[in-house]
Amino acid sequence: MTDLTDYTMITYIVLGLIILLVDVPLIFNLLSQKRFRYRKDFLLFACASSIDMFYVVVTIWNSACRLHMGEGKTTRADCIRRPMMFLSIVANLMIAYMPTMIAFDRLVAAKKGVWYHRQTIKYSVYLCSVFLCFCAIVAFLNYNIIVNGKYGLEMVSSMCFTTTLIAPIFYTFYNLVKWFGIFMGVLLFLLAVITLHVENRFNMSTSDFQRSYRGMHKYFALTSLNSILFHFAPDFMLVFVENKSLLLISALYSLIMFKSIANFLCMFLVYHEIRQIFVYIFSCCPKESSTIQVVQFNKNTGKIKLQGFRGMSL
Repeated sequence: MTDLTDYTMITYIVLGLIILLVDVPLIFNLLSQKRFRYRKDFLLFACASSIDMFYVVVTIWNSACRLHMGEGKTTRADCIRRPMMFLSIVANLMIAYMPTMIAFDRLVAAKKGVWYHRQTIKYSVYLCSVFLCFCAIVAFLNYNIIVNGKYGLEMVSSMCFTTTLIAPIFYTFYNLVKWFGIFMGVLLFLLAVITLHVENRFNMSTSDFQRSYRGMHKYFALTSLNSILFHFAPDFMLVFVENKSLLLISALYSLIMFKSIANFLCMFLVYHEIRQIFVYIFSCCPKESSTIQVVQFNKNTGKIKLQGFRGMSL
């Protein structure tokens, strides 16, 4: 049992490190390069990737701690008082509400397009902060029930697994809140698409906007499918399947972590700009850039006119 638990924690750590290997350079490039900072969809990707990274860092930390805790007993209140254990509840809610955050952003873009495109990076930060505050409030309600009620005195595993961090009376509400976030995102995005087409804003918009919105359509459709397959389905089984083995529990939680990798793959497939970032980062021999002078020859006057300079890959 102990060996299997250790292997499970190591699996979570390895998966988390793989996700960080992708998320850290992605977020850095999306926020540091000017061409991405002026794209609202890429700022949204940076926020979503930051949520993934928050969830992964908390999971890695808690998994590493569980490797050293060993099997023992402690109170439920002692578990939830540990900062990183409390943050794991917030992180679980945040990744569930990521589709809702993206869909709400798309709805605002469809309804208030002019206002939306005038906003700076602060808009994305505020949007992410609102959902973070909501998830923190739900997590604090659970904390208050455990610490100030009878459930805080119950003896649980000293490893403080996720199920022991939730008050039994709060467990159903907690799961319903998570699942609401997953499916609400789909409904809001459908509303955004309907709004855009009913009001004929899509056909009246520029080709760049249409291309950007089609990309978001594809990306959100794929990530919504990921949320259902790799988050809702495993979560549903964790709640309703009885007599689960540790191996099954480990596999289901690994699927939830894999959702972050699947979302990145969707982003990678849909957006060539994202592919360019990682081709440049992981290329052993990046292409050097050269500059050539662009001239125009007028055959009537025999004069050569300098037009400027153009970058060229060697």
